[in-house]
Amino acid sequence: MPLNSDHLRLFRHNGFLQMPTRLSMDHVAKLKDAIWRDVENVVEPVVRNRDGKIVRLSNLWDRARIFRDTIACHEILEPLKLLIGPNIEYIRNRHNHTTLRLRGDYAQYHRDVMQWSRTICTIIVYLEDTNLDNGCTRAVPGSHLLPSLSVKSLYESDWIRESGLMEQAVPVPMPAGGMLVIDSMLIHAAGENHTDETRMSMTFGYHAVDELNDTDNSKRVLLCGERPYLGNDK
Repeated sequence: MPLNSDHLRLFRHNGFLQMPTRLSMDHVAKLKDAIWRDVENVVEPVVRNRDGKIVRLSNLWDRARIFRDTIACHEILEPLKLLIGPNIEYIRNRHNHTTLRLRGDYAQYHRDVMQWSRTICTIIVYLEDTNLDNGCTRAVPGSHLLPSLSVKSLYESDWIRESGLMEQAVPVPMPAGGMLVIDSMLIHAAGENHTDETRMSMTFGYHAVDELNDTDNSKRVLLCGERPYLGNDK
């Protein structure tokens, strides 16, 4: 089912949306094989937990070709065209990683960016079923509309700590192959994994082309459309 105007209104209202498109189980299996291969071969850059176990592979764009193919696949780009327009860039210095989420792993509530003028679309691709047991994503609906922050950590802000916002979070279980799109100003977190299995996912960042930027940026990859410059200084 393609994304439609009702989906768009829901995304604008809530700040997140379960994508109507999904990756096939065959595609998911190939992604997991590529991830485990890089984990076993310790292909840098990686992030380890306190026990020295690899819990994240960074810089997916420069790894196996299947990651680039997934980042630019039509299951992602076609819905994104309705959400952010036809000129879409992939951001290499925000997200661009996969996480394994081992037992006990979780993420604190956070925003992916600090202020609304730089917001991006975050896409979480779930490679395994996620639920309350293994730490599905939790989101605070509508929190992308709240004021910008001057600090990276939400817990450094007095009004965030005292607001009770986190108590409004809702769990978002997702199937393997499912994808969640998030306005990166949305307050969200990964729940704790209480199982002995991984809770594997990939996280990508996308941005509409900035029509006021006339300089090349190696950390942005044009995936579709063009880079028009509409500044009035020329």
